[in-house]
Amino acid sequence: MQNRERKMKPRQEQEEDEERLHQRKLEESLEIKSLRRIISAYLNYPEAAEEDVKKYERSFRKLPPSHKALLSHYPLKFQSLRRCISLNSYFIFNMLQVR
Repeated sequence: MQNRERKMKPRQEQEEDEERLHQRKLEESLEIKSLRRIISAYLNYPEAAEEDVKKYERSFRKLPPSHKALLSHYPLKFQSLRRCISLNSYFIFNMLQVR
């Protein structure tokens, strides 16, 4: 009988253990949710980055000719951005591969 009494935890201690377990599960759930958001951002990077470049190009096209002349190097910058996006995407997708 004494062994049985030693093995049983007081009710308050059991409740504290349950609360710690609940807290740990909640934290794990939040970590998983955050990780999914991060992975989603990585997976959506190429499309989102391309949309940004298109927005820059639209803004550039709306400029008056005199301003475009001052920024004549911008079209090359847009090409450079696309190359960088491509390289970044290659890196990201290789990083995300499960091995």
